[in-house]
Amino acid sequence: MTMVNSFPERMNLSFSGCGFLCIYHAGVAAAIKEYAPHLAQNKISGASAGAIVAAGLLTNVCISQATSTILKIVTQARSRALGPLHPAFKLLTLTRIEMERILPPDAYKICSGRLQISLTRWRDNQNVVVTEYASNEELIDAIICSCFIPIYCGITPPMYRGEAYIDGGFTDNQPSYDDHTVTVSPFSGESDICPPDWDSASFFGISFSKTSIRFTTRNLFRLTACLMPPSTEDCSKMCLQGFEDALRFLTKNAMAPCIRCLTIQTNIDQGFGEICSPVDDRLLSPMVPRLRKRTTSNYSLLVYRKRLESECDTCCESEHMYNAAVSEVFPTIMTRAFDEAFAAEDSFFKYLLSFRMFRFARTILGVYKLPLDMLVIFARKKMQKYCLVGAGQVFGSLPSSIFAFSCILDVWKVSPCAAVRFRSKLVDP
Repeated sequence: MTMVNSFPERMNLSFSGCGFLCIYHAGVAAAIKEYAPHLAQNKISGASAGAIVAAGLLTNVCISQATSTILKIVTQARSRALGPLHPAFKLLTLTRIEMERILPPDAYKICSGRLQISLTRWRDNQNVVVTEYASNEELIDAIICSCFIPIYCGITPPMYRGEAYIDGGFTDNQPSYDDHTVTVSPFSGESDICPPDWDSASFFGISFSKTSIRFTTRNLFRLTACLMPPSTEDCSKMCLQGFEDALRFLTKNAMAPCIRCLTIQTNIDQGFGEICSPVDDRLLSPMVPRLRKRTTSNYSLLVYRKRLESECDTCCESEHMYNAAVSEVFPTIMTRAFDEAFAAEDSFFKYLLSFRMFRFARTILGVYKLPLDMLVIFARKKMQKYCLVGAGQVFGSLPSSIFAFSCILDVWKVSPCAAVRFRSKLVDP
């Protein structure tokens, strides 16, 4: 999108697919809901994890609750030896459960005609865009299909309306409606809202399924974080980065003041809130230098102006507007979500893991325990497939589970074939 096409009443949003980096999209959504909520009333498109954020933004899901859900899934993925690649970790199952819990009952009505989801048809590898949904279940099915990465998420592709689909990011990772679409991406590149990576001098990049990605060291880390979830601290930085980048874009398009103006306004409001009553505050408000409010009718005129009329001279002056004070205007409700995540991780065990030796020992133990976990999963799948016996009858209690595995391992040392026969006798009714 260019400045010529930047009429707010025509702007549509497009969230790119990015895996676990959707926490960046959460920061962007927080800035939009805080300073430009009218953008959430237009059409929104998304691919993969971007479709999840798009659906949440359209249905007015609490951004703090959505952020807490993302952090919850990230924590569960990081608790495994192989992270999200562990056989016992079901990423899409968790995603479906959380979406069923968070989305309102009429989400499919709100999203029909306004939410565009990019899918890749499995049989011919063609891109398919869906915009109409008959129920919440169908809406969630479309999102799950758009998030499915073969091998990484499973073997069998999920179904949508009787057809198998996979991640829409393979064919169109940045779906858009028209030239007025605002592209959002957690990768530094040519998207409208993206990290600037000021410290990089790289002029080269690639376009992956319509998503611009520059060759920078930070983008290499972001590409890794898409599939291997980052720490809670890194997630908080990414979310704050998304909030700042979105605020920079809104400032350039005359939809929000700059960070410095917001910081001054916040300090003024807090100062008078402490020393004045509500009545006194209303009386003194004309004496306080307030920011000029923007209305939709003034947007078309402000588009052609090179700077905002503001109390400072930095609004819309340059794209290089990074300011450490962005944390002061970051929504308190978002900060609370990360504080709760940090508090949940704060323990003596976390202190031990701050030492490299303990982290190495945990990794080794996790890899050593992996065959046992895979054996449990294999046994459960076989029991479910052949309906021989319920999993709870054999492995329902911890003592019986430990005894069964110890017997299988002892027999395995002597003869693998005998161990298989012994396991079959355990589940034989």
